[in-house]
Amino acid sequence: MMLRVRVAWRSLCHNRRQALALFLLSGCAMALLLTAAFLGDGLRSGLISAVEPFDLLVGSGGSYQMVVNTVFLQDYPSGNVPYELVEKLRGDARVAAAAPLAFGDNYRGYRLVGTERELFRLPAAGREAWLRLDSGRIFSDSGREAVLGARAARELGLKLGDEIYSAHGLIEDEKAERHASYRVCGILKPCRGPYDRAIFVPLTAVWAGHGIKEDDSEDEDGHDEEDEHVHRRETTAIMVKPAGYAEAYQLFVDFPRGQGAEMVFPSQVAARLLSILGQAEWVFKAVGGAAGLLAAAIVFLVLYWSVCARADELRILGLLGVEKGDRMLMVLLEGLFVVVPGIVAGFMVGRLVLFGLADVIGDRTGLTVASGAAPFDAALAAMLAAAGLLGGILGGWRVMRE
Repeated sequence: MMLRVRVAWRSLCHNRRQALALFLLSGCAMALLLTAAFLGDGLRSGLISAVEPFDLLVGSGGSYQMVVNTVFLQDYPSGNVPYELVEKLRGDARVAAAAPLAFGDNYRGYRLVGTERELFRLPAAGREAWLRLDSGRIFSDSGREAVLGARAARELGLKLGDEIYSAHGLIEDEKAERHASYRVCGILKPCRGPYDRAIFVPLTAVWAGHGIKEDDSEDEDGHDEEDEHVHRRETTAIMVKPAGYAEAYQLFVDFPRGQGAEMVFPSQVAARLLSILGQAEWVFKAVGGAAGLLAAAIVFLVLYWSVCARADELRILGLLGVEKGDRMLMVLLEGLFVVVPGIVAGFMVGRLVLFGLADVIGDRTGLTVASGAAPFDAALAAMLAAAGLLGGILGGWRVMRE
């Protein structure tokens, strides 16, 4: 057997250009197939993962705008709702927890999210806490501290104890006036969603940065003022965790309409987005299917014609007394020596392309795009190897028959 392997290897070295072409074609085929197969499914999983922690949202400006701004941290908030709604929801027996989310400031282009400690106790789909500490601690509701999302900390190069500042607006502007400063007190573990790029600060600090008082005040005579500051205690949205599915529906039905605020199921809005994606998903599937067929056809044909092109060599080996079975085995070994490394190299290149695309999409949208599963990778590689093996067998059979 070792003799056949050595002869196959020497023959391969003698036909270096042909072997290199086969290696490159099989590698490109694998990379193309891997990228096309996972891109559509990766976007879908990223959308689902992002919306999963949000059971109910209360806000203003329409359900689509609210979800895009609050869940995906895109676009501008269309309005605010009174903070009293948070207190009212917390007093409802059907509500397990409610946390405010206030937007409007940024630090170097990363959104500041004004909130309260309650947010860090909310679970994701009934499991463990959605936002979990990796190091440090959660801020105090009355302090000037910040908790960073995992991606924000990494990309900004911040660590515990560093100081950051807020600037009005949602886009980085070097000329923007600096407002409140915060000291980093905690860094979160990845939550696999847009909030990995968020910076969480106390809601009261956001109010203070905009000149809003937290409590009622009294005038010099001891009478309560008609305090404009109190009326301006607002938040952009409220994240609501119902006690159960039935309670969620009851809250949605009973929520008063027409008062500048509305309650929505973010999953319904996400379902519409997925439906839009689904209408174009046939393109991804068609491209993926075509890429798979093209990749398999390339590997098959290259192996087939490479064997047929060496018919004279195989006939000479026959004249020298080499049996048909041994010649066929040598042909298959030569193909495997080239195709398998090509598939492995193509797999690595495809993975790098997927990771690069996932990183770009994450920078633009905050979505975490899945890059596929190992069993499916193995199935793709096995399909291409089988196509090459079949091409080699048929090419060898044709030569031997002649």
